[in-house]
Amino acid sequence: MMTSVEAKPSWLARLGRGIFNFCDNHFLPVGLVVFVVFGALVPLPGEWLAGVDSPVPSGLVSRICVCIIFVLSGLKLQFAEVKEGLKCWQGALYGVFSIIVITPLAGFALVFVPLVPMELSLGLALFALMPMTLTSGVILTKQAEGNQPLALLFTVVTNFLAIFTLPVSVPLLVDVSQGGAEEGESITVRIDGVQMLLNLTYSILVPLVVGKLLSLWKPILAFANRHKKLMKHSSAFFLIVIVWMSVSKAVDQIADLHVEMVIATAALGVGLHLVYLAINASASLLLRLPTPISKAVVVCASQKTLPVCVTVIEFLPAALGARGVMVIGAILGHFTQILIDAFLASWWAQRSRKQKAAVPNAQQQQQQQSGLKDTDTQTDDVIVTPVAKGTTMATDETTETEDSRCPLEPKRSNDSLVSLHIPIEESVMGVPGSDPFGYVGSPRAERPSSDASRGVERSLDHMSNWISQSELGLSWRMH
Repeated sequence: MMTSVEAKPSWLARLGRGIFNFCDNHFLPVGLVVFVVFGALVPLPGEWLAGVDSPVPSGLVSRICVCIIFVLSGLKLQFAEVKEGLKCWQGALYGVFSIIVITPLAGFALVFVPLVPMELSLGLALFALMPMTLTSGVILTKQAEGNQPLALLFTVVTNFLAIFTLPVSVPLLVDVSQGGAEEGESITVRIDGVQMLLNLTYSILVPLVVGKLLSLWKPILAFANRHKKLMKHSSAFFLIVIVWMSVSKAVDQIADLHVEMVIATAALGVGLHLVYLAINASASLLLRLPTPISKAVVVCASQKTLPVCVTVIEFLPAALGARGVMVIGAILGHFTQILIDAFLASWWAQRSRKQKAAVPNAQQQQQQQSGLKDTDTQTDDVIVTPVAKGTTMATDETTETEDSRCPLEPKRSNDSLVSLHIPIEESVMGVPGSDPFGYVGSPRAERPSSDASRGVERSLDHMSNWISQSELGLSWRMH
């Protein structure tokens, strides 16, 4: 009888499946790389959507994409879990302070880095001013087995506060960058903080509130919970569209970029994120935060959000420079933080699993060692005391008859000697060929081939021989 053998997929099918899974798991980074390259090589479609020489109003598509991104983010906000993050108030206060105050200070130093063009350093500096990421920080905290409610608290609070802090910090950063520009390159651009506050309010805050209100409708919430990956990929897609249009409009300036400057910007992003990690890790040690809390603080307080940064760049005046080049600087900062934190979260998760696996092994070894110690404390010395059946025995606490005791029940005394009390059957005493002691096993002292049992048997044999010899001697004297 022939059996059918299941055909293995070809190497081409396995390769295609592997590529699909990789793109599915890294949708945002792969999409950004593909569309940045496509926008630089074929800028016409992106320019048309952006409103360059087209009937589409300038900036309309990008603002629609921003609103959709934050509506989808509002659907995923969980305020019930945010309350759990307040239990560790020290970690919560420091994390928010680090995201809003400490880490943005690095942006004011980055504007003095002499990158060419200056939009690269300005884009990375603007990225440093941003609040925490909307999704990746929570995901990486969960992967590292950190405190996820605290990460959600950081996401909600810092992105809300940033709507009021960015209208102050962004104009100040632009003024500092203009003061640090070389002579002949200085520009005079003033940013209206009130107008930026209004732009961020209707572009970020209002869509977040709308998304949260929509999540109160059970059918929409059920749909969002059933299609979490679709929601995540949709947010990433609209962000990719914004970046694609920005790059397509700035293709002439991007073409003038030197490879060494792009590499230098990426290296600067790596150094910036490592400094963030070092600062937040040191603060967690000084505050003596628990391990899950410190993981959430280190990961979340060191990350910056790209969608809010791209939104802010879209609101900047055109006279400040090519927005597409600024977006390139922000994207490089985003890439470096995601790569570093992905490795960090994976290392933390492996370390946690090893520590959890080591605890049962240590407990098992401790139990084995304690069992060996208990075995070593037992002695092989046995005292056999023949006791007539029905007689009473006095113990340290109670007085009981031998009938109520289990035969061969060991009695431990203070000198660690074991005394086995064996009842004597008087009715068979002296009958030839009988067992004068009527040995009966018990649950506690059965008759295995152990040293203690062999000692009991030898003692019984000696006593039986002694009784037999005594009976023979008595009979000889009577005759």
